[in-house]
Amino acid sequence: MSYLYVSEQGASIGIEANRFQVKYKDGMIKSIPVETLEMIEVFGSVQITTRCLTECLKRGVNILFYSTSGAYYGRLISTSHVNVQRQRIQAEIGHNETFKLEMSKRIIDAKIRNQVVVLRRYARGRDEDIHRMIIEMQNMQKKLPYAKSVEQVMGYEGTAAKIYFKVLGKLIDEQFVF
Repeated sequence: MSYLYVSEQGASIGIEANRFQVKYKDGMIKSIPVETLEMIEVFGSVQITTRCLTECLKRGVNILFYSTSGAYYGRLISTSHVNVQRQRIQAEIGHNETFKLEMSKRIIDAKIRNQVVVLRRYARGRDEDIHRMIIEMQNMQKKLPYAKSVEQVMGYEGTAAKIYFKVLGKLIDEQFVF
């Protein structure tokens, strides 16, 4: 999916032959197939045809409006792509403590696993011994299945994150150290 940014003052956005077209004051035209566009962002005095607006609403293409200096004005969003049934299910699940606990365990397990992979990649070819720290992170990961609350999961996540950022700070280039 692609984004379309139009900041040239006086440009206009329309639709022709199943393509979004940007026409500039100097006569240049750029076009993008309607199937590939996800969002349009316009800055300042840029015109959008009614046909284009209608097509964006039908296809769920959001349009964001900014000043020429980038101050946000607002957005045009289609509600036709909202799945109300899915939203109701999500709202119901949000009150299910067992679901929240199990989902948080899965998310944090994946996060710690990925952090370990990142550390190992950065450690390749370096003279840093990170083995002990990785074991400590993996110990936090092993405790996750036994967590009885989301707060406990957050504690394991926090401990693993503290170790991760400490080790990552030693492995990245000095100019990026934090």
